[in-house]
Amino acid sequence: RALCCTVRSVLSLHSSSIAMNDPVQKVGGFRNRMVLIRHGQSESNVENILVSDPAVGRASYGLTEKGKQQAREACDRLVRALSTSSSSGGPGSSDDCDCSTDLDLLAERVVVVSSDFKRTRETAEIIHSGLGAKAPLRFSPALWERGMGELESKAGPNVYQLWEADGKDPSHKHFGCESVMEMMVRLSRLVRDL
Repeated sequence: RALCCTVRSVLSLHSSSIAMNDPVQKVGGFRNRMVLIRHGQSESNVENILVSDPAVGRASYGLTEKGKQQAREACDRLVRALSTSSSSGGPGSSDDCDCSTDLDLLAERVVVVSSDFKRTRETAEIIHSGLGAKAPLRFSPALWERGMGELESKAGPNVYQLWEADGKDPSHKHFGCESVMEMMVRLSRLVRDL
């Protein structure tokens, strides 16, 4: 049977995930098919500030109209990609199940998991609805934005200093930020539990 007919798909949506213009990248070794989608353009993107404080991010800085359109487009590409990979000889596919004609079956098996930050929640709601997912939309603090410490609410370009330090030492905590290693631990636990 085709992959979407036999394996529950999991969509994890988070702001530091795969870019909106490339929603499907294949990575092996998981028992479920996982697709990571970055949120659409947010108000904080337009204002060019970093928002990682859950108290702020959960209540403010949702998607712009452009961001909502990006989420709808990502959903359309995702549906096409999942349908095509299952019906055209993609991983786990066979001739006895054509998922491109049975999106209801995909909707039965997909689970959407998101951060509850406003920008990611709005993106997840658009995709959840667009997929017609039957399982309730789930939220996890494991998908929160990386804690930005002293860079919180500062101009976005400040993050380049952080990324440079990340490249040298993924366990650093410069600027009081959450380290890459800490972030990887929480994300790994979520992936394991899904």
